[in-house]
Amino acid sequence: MELLDGTTDILISCEERTQVKIEGGIEFDGQFGMVRLVNSEIKLMRMSNATLLSYGDIELVAEQSNLVSLDPPLPQDASLVGQTIHFKNEVPIDTTYDIRAVTAEGISTGDITIIWGFKDTKDFDAGYKYLVNVGDEYVVPCCVGLDR
Repeated sequence: MELLDGTTDILISCEERTQVKIEGGIEFDGQFGMVRLVNSEIKLMRMSNATLLSYGDIELVAEQSNLVSLDPPLPQDASLVGQTIHFKNEVPIDTTYDIRAVTAEGISTGDITIIWGFKDTKDFDAGYKYLVNVGDEYVVPCCVGLDR
């Protein structure tokens, strides 16, 4: 879809995680991806439930584990797997994730990335901005129940 200001959004949506090649040279492996072009220049790329989104010489890659180091770390308790963790920060996006694994250093968000975007859209080598950052406080809500 191209807007009047020269912005073009390319959206990729798959019912299930799928590996696809799209006209224009986009490669994708996941469920949802987005590339925003302004006057044919990449301005942002996003992916969710995905491990690869590439366009031209720009490539987003997310490892399946998406490890987040925690300080203090959570106890290595299998009962925490499947619980949610919420990070308290100034990011204007929900930073609540399912805990997919607990390690000695932190947790894994599974195939959900914590990458927010590029630090500098004119210099992709500058690295990424993250949704969860050093010093962010976190909460794992206590959910306990009894069914009889």
